[in-house]
Amino acid sequence: MNYYIIAAGGTGAMCVRSFIYLAAAGCAKDFDTYHILLVDKDTKSDAVTACENLLEDYNVMYDQLRNDKFTFPKITLHKWSFTGAIMDEYESKTGKLAQDLSTLTLDKLLNPNHDPNTALLLNTMYTTAELNTDLKNGFYGHPNIGAPVFDYIRDRFLDPKGNPFMNSLRGELSKGKTYVYLFGSLFGGTGATVIPNVVLALRSIKGTGGTAIGRNNLILGGSMVMPYFKLPQMKPDCLDKLAQLVPEDTKFADQTREALDYYDSSQLLQEMMNLTLVGSSELDVTSEIFARGGEQHQHFHMVLMLAAVAANRFFDNNLGGMAAVNVDNSTPINPLGELILWKFTPGNQGNYASLTASELGLNTELKHMTSFLRFSVVVAFYMHERFDKVPWDRLCKDVEVQGTIRQMSADVGRELDPKKLTKTDFETYYKLPVQKAGAICRGFIEFFFDVALSGYDWSKFRDYYRDENRAQKVGTNTYYPYVQGAISEDAEKTFLTRWVDIANVNILMEILKAAAPRDVLTRYSLNDICSFSYLDQDRGGVKEQNYANNIGQVYQNALSKLHLERNLFGHLGNTNAKFSDIYAQLRQMC
Repeated sequence: MNYYIIAAGGTGAMCVRSFIYLAAAGCAKDFDTYHILLVDKDTKSDAVTACENLLEDYNVMYDQLRNDKFTFPKITLHKWSFTGAIMDEYESKTGKLAQDLSTLTLDKLLNPNHDPNTALLLNTMYTTAELNTDLKNGFYGHPNIGAPVFDYIRDRFLDPKGNPFMNSLRGELSKGKTYVYLFGSLFGGTGATVIPNVVLALRSIKGTGGTAIGRNNLILGGSMVMPYFKLPQMKPDCLDKLAQLVPEDTKFADQTREALDYYDSSQLLQEMMNLTLVGSSELDVTSEIFARGGEQHQHFHMVLMLAAVAANRFFDNNLGGMAAVNVDNSTPINPLGELILWKFTPGNQGNYASLTASELGLNTELKHMTSFLRFSVVVAFYMHERFDKVPWDRLCKDVEVQGTIRQMSADVGRELDPKKLTKTDFETYYKLPVQKAGAICRGFIEFFFDVALSGYDWSKFRDYYRDENRAQKVGTNTYYPYVQGAISEDAEKTFLTRWVDIANVNILMEILKAAAPRDVLTRYSLNDICSFSYLDQDRGGVKEQNYANNIGQVYQNALSKLHLERNLFGHLGNTNAKFSDIYAQLRQMC
């Protein structure tokens, strides 16, 4: 079955990445295909690139693990850019060429002929900065800029020509009931702009003969993210903010109230079967540096994971404890809105008491996630042992390596003789594929780590230094851009001020920071790393899961089950073994 997701802006892209990680962990429906459309200011944005890179890692895992025991959904990523659409529409309406969005402003789009009456109207609705700031880096947390821009190119968004996502969605709608889920923010720029307009645009889709397929066949849900983060403090001499329009977290609350008021007054909820609002009662600093467009070094948060969970529940027709509603395939999910505030009790000295997995209704997801975390840690151990401990020419004598090289080289039509391997052959057909297969594991550890650290002030995680070479003088003042440096020495100490409910983050941090994972992995058992406790003693005390005594034992158990009679990295007795066999077996063992 085909399902559809539309994600708007940077927050929407972070929700998509969370969704992909949950799919890798086994939380999404198997045997299905998810079509995901990323709507952003630019197809080359950092948020879009991060999604593309993650999906590439997911697909390598998908190919390696998919068998009769493991099934994963197919995920297809599509992109739609404001950039090209705005420029094309501007040219169509004015006959003028625009080199890029740095030459276009809201004023140029809405009043290209400089009509004085239109100018007077616009000046009553927008500030001078809002009218005259270029659109190169998006809408800077100002949805009142983005709304008219989306309306400007709405027809291009719905046009299936050159847009495989919209073409597929229209085809599915013409057949019958079709599920679409939306991700975006209520308080930012692109997400707050796009989502309400997308809802109305999708409902307007017509089929053959003008049939109202968007009205009759669209089962529409969404997670809208309310404020959960605030911007890190900007250095006083940073150039980025100088005389520029920037996001302001002091306005997030007002922008959210205005958005919710609009949703209510426009009866937008009546157009959706389910709308889940996720947010935090306290704003956390989730970005390492202040950014105005461009890179933000944004970290994941529990709120983003909750949005992805809600999407999975929606597609499964069972929102469970998140909405207390169950329906079958023939009955659309009833219109409703739900509010989830993740953090609810500020503690002392920067600590927070958080909702437990049980209270959030996440026990099933947490089971899948901790299983995949164990797998990810074991794969890190496997790769370290393979590539950091054993010379390549010695590894080439291992029949598992030979079997993998034979498989990988045959896949590209060049089956190599395993007895005559060069270092290039080894790196191309063994080391590189194995490292690619393990990339999703490294990323998942970081994702799990970030979620566990929701509430941590990430702006304190790294040191930043002034770039003297890019200093600029404005009047009598000198301004410096700041560049990311090394991890701050006291970062580990500051982590201890945050209570966590799902992982031993101190050990996870050691894994992430260690140049050679073995230094950490041989010191701790899986139980040390992956057991989790609820630190609020008033709500159940400590719970523990017991796993294998050590990581090496899990790996060795998998080899034994595969009938690979050997000690770690000894001689294999099964000449048909391949890396994909061990990879799949490790997943099953964890």
